[in-house]
Amino acid sequence: MALDLLRAGDVDVAVVFRYDDAIPDDLRATPLFEDPMYLLSLEPGPAHRVRQ
Repeated sequence: MALDLLRAGDVDVAVVFRYDDAIPDDLRATPLFEDPMYLLSLEPGPAHRVRQ
């Protein structure tokens, strides 16, 4: 959806997360973060299992 809005000219930039490094040929990508992202919550749940 964000890329569609960008291509249509409805927005000037889009902040997206991708699992792969493939960037469409018609877009320019600038990495914003090099640090890992974290899921934060006040309640424990399956998403908080520690993976080693």
